[in-house]
Amino acid sequence: MRPSQAEADEAMEWKHVAIFGAGLALGITLGAGVALLTAPQSGAETREGIRRGARNARGAVRGASEDAWHGVQAEMRRLSRALRRRKAQRAAERSLQDESTGLP
Repeated sequence: MRPSQAEADEAMEWKHVAIFGAGLALGITLGAGVALLTAPQSGAETREGIRRGARNARGAVRGASEDAWHGVQAEMRRLSRALRRRKAQRAAERSLQDESTGLP
């Protein structure tokens, strides 16, 4: 029995995918090897650079989160003051209204 044309086309597609995957894996492997051979610094220096970058990033994130927290606190204080002013204004309006209607 001969395979149908659709089966043959599908087999050819998978063959192309396999060739592409093998070429990709080979390219990644060769690229990593070249990068290791031509690296401008040693592995220890690279690791130290990564550590330094992580510390700097951690400090930046910590600073940004503290700034955000201070901003939230300031906004809460502002809203609290506005709420107290609004309550005092309503109480004064009620008091005036009570005086005008003669209620105790």
